[in-house]
Amino acid sequence: DAIIQSQRPVYNSNYNSLLLNIQDRTFDFDYADLQSLNYNDNAYTSQITSLFAYYAYLILAYDYESFSKEGGTLFFQDAQTVCNNIPQSERTKYKGWSQFDASISFTNGTINRFIMVDNWLNPRYKDMRLAFYTYHFSGLDKMYTDASQSRSAITASLTLLQKINVDNPNLQPLRSFFASKYTELINLYSKGDMSEKAVVTQMLTTLDPINAEKYKQIQKSK
Repeated sequence: DAIIQSQRPVYNSNYNSLLLNIQDRTFDFDYADLQSLNYNDNAYTSQITSLFAYYAYLILAYDYESFSKEGGTLFFQDAQTVCNNIPQSERTKYKGWSQFDASISFTNGTINRFIMVDNWLNPRYKDMRLAFYTYHFSGLDKMYTDASQSRSAITASLTLLQKINVDNPNLQPLRSFFASKYTELINLYSKGDMSEKAVVTQMLTTLDPINAEKYKQIQKSK
């Protein structure tokens, strides 16, 4: 197993927001002592370097995506290239690289690496990318000037995610988002007014049923 996490700073604060928090339960590779780790963007060299490259690109993609609209595209494409370079024989031996590894679902952070980047690059989920950018750049990064307005921007991003959730509630980037953000969302909305708390608690409970009980803390806070 491997746990992959990344953070990005929030403007004009000493707070870092968790962007990525996933668990890869198929982080399998063979390695011989003192084996050199060579990587080539254009060809498969080894399982371990492919894993490192994939997650390096995914971390970069999430970071850039949070600062500009669809800013992570090139890095998502690079991560997709890593997936595509895996030979068929290695896809059979090592799980998580193929769209046909359907048994690997995003449960408790488990990731199918191919499906994750394919979802991000799918035009069908364009609103998810807008929501991700809005949440960070128009929401968190503006919190220092007007907290209420920033929460409104974050609520707008959650409204976009509602549409995605209806379309595909098991979408890996969507599940990844809430695995990273549920604690942050509780803290953000605990500072809102009662009417806002009630609306958002209901929204979050629907969007993220895994953490439904935890979201009840929002309305209990003063």
